[in-house]
Amino acid sequence: MIILGMWFLAMAAAQSDETYTPYFDEEGYEEITVYGDLFARWDNTRWLVKTEAALPYPMTFYKEENKEFQTKLFQLGAVLACEKDWQLGRHKFEINCEIEDFALRSTQWRDPDTEKEDENRLARRRATNQAKKALQEQGWALPALGNREEVEYSALKPKKSRKPLYPIPLRKMNFEDTECFVTLDVEADGSVSYVEVEECFEPFHEPARDRLLTWTYEPPGKAVRTHTTVVFTLRDNVQEILDELDARIKGKTVQLQVADDGRVMSFDLESLEVHGGRSQDIADTLYLVMVRAMVGFDMKLRKFNNLNEGQWVEYNPRLMSMPTPDSIPTRGSSMLVHQLNIYRGERVVQSVGKGTVTYGEDAMANFFRVSFNGVSIYDVEEGYMTERVWSMFGAATSSSAIATFGAPPPYWHAGRIRILDNEEQVDLGPTSHVLYPTEEPHPKIRSWIPLER
Repeated sequence: MIILGMWFLAMAAAQSDETYTPYFDEEGYEEITVYGDLFARWDNTRWLVKTEAALPYPMTFYKEENKEFQTKLFQLGAVLACEKDWQLGRHKFEINCEIEDFALRSTQWRDPDTEKEDENRLARRRATNQAKKALQEQGWALPALGNREEVEYSALKPKKSRKPLYPIPLRKMNFEDTECFVTLDVEADGSVSYVEVEECFEPFHEPARDRLLTWTYEPPGKAVRTHTTVVFTLRDNVQEILDELDARIKGKTVQLQVADDGRVMSFDLESLEVHGGRSQDIADTLYLVMVRAMVGFDMKLRKFNNLNEGQWVEYNPRLMSMPTPDSIPTRGSSMLVHQLNIYRGERVVQSVGKGTVTYGEDAMANFFRVSFNGVSIYDVEEGYMTERVWSMFGAATSSSAIATFGAPPPYWHAGRIRILDNEEQVDLGPTSHVLYPTEEPHPKIRSWIPLER
């Protein structure tokens, strides 16, 4: 590091777009530390990243096997090992960060209108079940085998076999581990043509039958009949989907393009394997989730990365945004005001901001008015941020399309980043399905624990 006490540096900074209150010594010179490596924070460093987001709209998590669920509230943690890869001109560098560890926790969101439809459907099915029961009392039985061959269930290879869901009213009655014995007629092409449900409470028969009729198998080449036991699930494959996302991203590499003034210019997950439409959906979702964590590194400093006491303004920072694919244009305007103070020898930056952000394919349709608060700590010897915490809250404007039918849910994003020692170990906890904060406790689903800030 070279200490310069030259007046023209202060004058040049004063003429820039950023404004701050410079510190001058008794002779009228400002002391500025010039750092030899403005990309030092990416030079074989390890980072802990944690973030959580509450969305006003559902985000879909996908699994390769044609399974998915929607969420409006998720939380993630990651340990990153970063290194400089390639210099892109004088002021930019490409950075690779390996995801050493990863944990994703998510709630499941179900459309209230869908739940109401489920209740109405269950009422209609009760009448249907009563009619079928009357037929059974009159001697109704399974269709004859005919030319079907009876086989063990293990002889079939499922392609699509989503577990049946508890009907909404029964879900609220805390039923657990319900199993039904079923008989399936599988056609030569692998489709299911007939389902008979036995050995479970009657209200479970129709939901089981409906779900099993959607099952498909590798074509057995002939019509067969088989038997198996199915287990009802409360949350449609949520844990299974989260586990696959965890396995897909752990050990992969995040590519960043960063500037020497502290900004993160771009972000990518090129190391994810994409070999079809479904895997592209999975990659896009993981991208949106990881961006919520990585934007915490983005913070523009003053000229010469000046870490003296003072104030400056940053316009339209990446941190003040909503999860939106890069292919969808966004509009809006935001501003952060940073105030650097020296407190007990630490360079502490307090940041406050306001603005509007958008989401959705129609960027003019939904505006959220957001407010931001954050604190960062800088290492004056190295010249870069070592820790940051932040929170952002947004509410839809009255003219937004999402507010047409009443007050929509707010947008919430919070997080923290911290540099780690080379050998420091962090327990991120498991990737897991968690309950929404207002849901009743459940013995098999973890409760939501807010991010410590």
